[in-house]
Amino acid sequence: MAQNNLFRIFIISIALLIACVIGLATLAISPRSMPSLGVNDIIDANDAVVEKDTENKELGLNGNEVFEGKAKKINMSQPELDSMLRETGIKSRLSQITPNSRLDDTGTAQGMAYNWIVHVDGMKLSGDSTNLFQRYSLAALYFSTGGPDHWLHGEKWMTNVHECSWSYSSFNGHRVGVNSCDSGYNVLTVELANNQLFGSIPPEIGLLTNIRNLDLQNNMLRGSIPPRMGDMKNLVEVFLNDNKLTGSVPVELGQLNYLSQLFLQFNDIEGYVPGDLCLLRGRNNLFNIWTDCLGDDEENLSDVICSCCTYCCNGLDKCEAP
Repeated sequence: MAQNNLFRIFIISIALLIACVIGLATLAISPRSMPSLGVNDIIDANDAVVEKDTENKELGLNGNEVFEGKAKKINMSQPELDSMLRETGIKSRLSQITPNSRLDDTGTAQGMAYNWIVHVDGMKLSGDSTNLFQRYSLAALYFSTGGPDHWLHGEKWMTNVHECSWSYSSFNGHRVGVNSCDSGYNVLTVELANNQLFGSIPPEIGLLTNIRNLDLQNNMLRGSIPPRMGDMKNLVEVFLNDNKLTGSVPVELGQLNYLSQLFLQFNDIEGYVPGDLCLLRGRNNLFNIWTDCLGDDEENLSDVICSCCTYCCNGLDKCEAP
């Protein structure tokens, strides 16, 4: 009997011990022992992180400011958002050609052309417009050569119509401006001779990759011939004579395989005519090339050394076959 009582006491002790252990464990994980966060508390916590991490913000495509994966709504109307995306697309594409520093500087021809396309031009081109480069190139040429202040005829230039219509017929029927385009509205001829151009030829002229005839003669152009004219692969005739151009003849002009007429005389160009350019004459492509290779009448010194020119001029008023 005594043994049975001891066994019962042992069983009851074990049961009480287990109950105590379970009770302590339940108390330790009770929700009453933890602070609770409501919905508002969570939102306030996220906002605190957002305000703290403003240095990492960027603008998402839906008009939200994004902070390390979190979005905070800002006030932007749909038209404002569309305008911002359009400007971003245009700048992204033009920056492949012109550095952003020049696009952002409205004191440069490139900055003025970019600003005009984005904010003024009635055509409202976008970053994927097929004629963006062409229109930008012609606008840069306009601003770089004193279009607003110096051009004699620029009435149709920089208007809201397609650039293929940027031409003016003078009183004698002579057309000034963009004189011809192909069926795809690619510019083929730019005629700005005797138009009081003043300034320099911008590198962006090289974007006119379909052009065949470029006539800028008898103006007041200064600076050097842009090497990127070598990108104008379809050029046939180039008239840059009777200006104030300096520097040397770019070797890149030797890439113009269709070139047949090149007039560079009566400028201040110096140096050698590149061998690749002379090779075009050897292939019977380049029919005429005129430079100031005759030299001064008094000193008999040539500003340009040319072994393949059809005519050499003295830089002033006389030309003759070598």
